[in-house]
Amino acid sequence: MLVAPPLAEMALKFGPPEYFCLMILGLTILTFLASGPMWKALLMAAFGLFLGCIGIDTLTGSLRFTLDIVELSDGIGLVPVVMGLFGISEVLLNVEQSAERSVFETKIKDLLPNLRDWADSIWPILRGTVIGFFLGVLPGGGAVISAFVSYAVEKKISKHPEKFGTGMIQGVAGPEAANNAATGGAFIPLLTLGIPANAVMAILLGP
Repeated sequence: MLVAPPLAEMALKFGPPEYFCLMILGLTILTFLASGPMWKALLMAAFGLFLGCIGIDTLTGSLRFTLDIVELSDGIGLVPVVMGLFGISEVLLNVEQSAERSVFETKIKDLLPNLRDWADSIWPILRGTVIGFFLGVLPGGGAVISAFVSYAVEKKISKHPEKFGTGMIQGVAGPEAANNAATGGAFIPLLTLGIPANAVMAILLGP
């Protein structure tokens, strides 16, 4: 709350140049996180930008790349794309493979983090909180970019970046902390505009 007024002033001055830089930041992080060849990452980024252009233009109201299909006027939904790219392919791969399955009986344990887990994740949590809060203040930043930036930072400063993507706790704790902190940062511009706190909660939580 102490830093809310100056941060809100900065956030409310966010214009087209800053939004453009924010998009460039997202594309840069995407190519940084790519594990394969760089040209594949850039190609997929361009394809994603094309998919994002499908639908009604927010400025002119004209239809773009809808091919006169009414369902495409609202754009391409994220859930169908994810299900098509990952869900259906996983189902087909499982159908092709034959494997013997057996019931594995064991006791449920280690549900809570131990001292080692806390020691490994405390600094990623603190860094993710700071990153998420400041990016959450920016209009349009939100939790998604905050989580990706936190993941990129943790991978960059890690002594074992090759292990990221295998379940390292640093790659989970940092982005999750950034994701949660971005929600708190998003309150600042709304409260500065004079919107009541209960209305802010309704905006953030939805109907």
